[in-house]
Amino acid sequence: MIIFYGVKSSHVKSEYSDDGVCPACDTPGQMVMGVNANYAHVFWIPFFPLYKKVLASCNHCNAVFELKEMPQDLRNQCDKFRRAQRFPVWHFAGLIAVCALILFAVVGDANTARLQNAYLANPKVNDVYVTKYEGNSFSSMKIVEITSDSIYFADNAFYANRGEKLETIDEDESYDHENLLSFAIEEIKDLKKEGLILRIKRK
Repeated sequence: MIIFYGVKSSHVKSEYSDDGVCPACDTPGQMVMGVNANYAHVFWIPFFPLYKKVLASCNHCNAVFELKEMPQDLRNQCDKFRRAQRFPVWHFAGLIAVCALILFAVVGDANTARLQNAYLANPKVNDVYVTKYEGNSFSSMKIVEITSDSIYFADNAFYANRGEKLETIDEDESYDHENLLSFAIEEIKDLKKEGLILRIKRK
């Protein structure tokens, strides 16, 4: 079975202990402190860091010691070395990507809202207003004339279900140009606030 999430580790930094003495062979100057950082991954992509672990190894006898196995002086030195190391930036890759996607979505929504408000404030002939029907269906109406206080629409004779594209019903021959709908400009703004106008499309 393939596991798509879990914990992995990567080496951060190694350094000789200045005055460390091997607890196993008593050889001075051969102790190497090494820090590894563990991180959570999803689909093998590092998502966020978890914790750092330090080991001390002797180049003379190859003995390896965890922090709790070291004498106090070496333990203090290794712990200080561990705390001084930072998690690699790439350990945050997944978290950064998620934040970037959220930011992109928020900025995109804000830009879309600004554009829709601009269309609403400055209507033009041939603007298409997507209108909400009962249930999960929608239709549209197209501006054919604008006066100082009213907007005249040709209503679409067809409707589509949510999930379908507007293009399936947005054909010139689908609109009734004989019986126009008239709305005051303020009425249109109220319909947009009430959610009866879903969006405005400008070709």
